[in-house]
Amino acid sequence: MIITFDLVNTLNSGKQYIYCTLGVEISAPSVDALLNSIDLKMAPPIVVWSKLEIRAVVRFLFAKGTKCSVIYREIVENYGEHAMSMTQAYQWCSWFKGGRISLQDEPRYGRPNTANND
Repeated sequence: MIITFDLVNTLNSGKQYIYCTLGVEISAPSVDALLNSIDLKMAPPIVVWSKLEIRAVVRFLFAKGTKCSVIYREIVENYGEHAMSMTQAYQWCSWFKGGRISLQDEPRYGRPNTANND
């Protein structure tokens, strides 16, 4: 008998996704033994990232219809707690919902941060 299965841990359970498809010829009693013998290791969080990369991920997930709370959780799980605050995640979701397409910061008005000594 051939058994093909996918191992998927959903975000609702607080775990990251794991995709694994196996086609194995085994007897039914050994299915549990096979599942217990598989060593699944999670990928480490991404430690080097840019603001634009994080914003692109938010835009991608938002375009797929993912809720902002889930988007924020995905960012934290994969990029770490300091990648984006919850407020920023909701702000970017709001901007994308309003039709924004740019990932760049908007120009700021007022006094520049650097001085010109001409």
